[in-house]
Amino acid sequence: MSPRADLRALAQRLQAWLQEELGAEQRLRGLLQAEERAIRAADAAALAEAARRVEEEVRGGSARERRRAELVRAFGRALDVDPRTLSVTSIALRLGEGTPDAQGILRLRAELRSAAAEVARLGRRIASLARYHEGLYVELMGTLLGTEPGRTIEGGALIDARG
Repeated sequence: MSPRADLRALAQRLQAWLQEELGAEQRLRGLLQAEERAIRAADAAALAEAARRVEEEVRGGSARERRRAELVRAFGRALDVDPRTLSVTSIALRLGEGTPDAQGILRLRAELRSAAAEVARLGRRIASLARYHEGLYVELMGTLLGTEPGRTIEGGALIDARG
C-alpha cells in the first residue's frame, strides 16, 4: 500500500473514531438530562439508575481513548513525526486542508467540541442542582434537629416525623 493510501485509511479510521466519540457525547448528554430530571423530581430511584448509566457510559471512554492513542501513534509513524506533537487538527492540516478527508475530520472535530461543551454545561448545571439539594436537606435536618445554621450534623439522630 502506498504512503498516501495508508494516510487515507488512517484518516477514515480517525473519522470513524470521531463519529464514535460524538455518539458517546450525545448518549452522555441524554443520560445527564435524565439525571437532571430525576434530581428536579426528587426521584431517588430514577437518580440512582441515571447515575449508574452515566457511570457505565463514562467507563466506555477508556476503550475509545486507547483506540485514539493507537491511531495517533499510527499517524505519527505514517507522517514520520513524534505522535505527542499531533492533534486532530494538526493531522487534518497535514492531510491537506482542502482534501475531503481533512474537511470531514475538521467538521467532526467541530461537532465533537460543541457536543462536549454542551455536556460540560449540563454537568455543571447538575452539580449546581445537587449542591442546592444538599444545602436544602442540611437546612431541613438542622431545622428538625434544632442545630445552628451552617453547623455540620455529625452522627445519627432519630426524628419523629409523625408530627
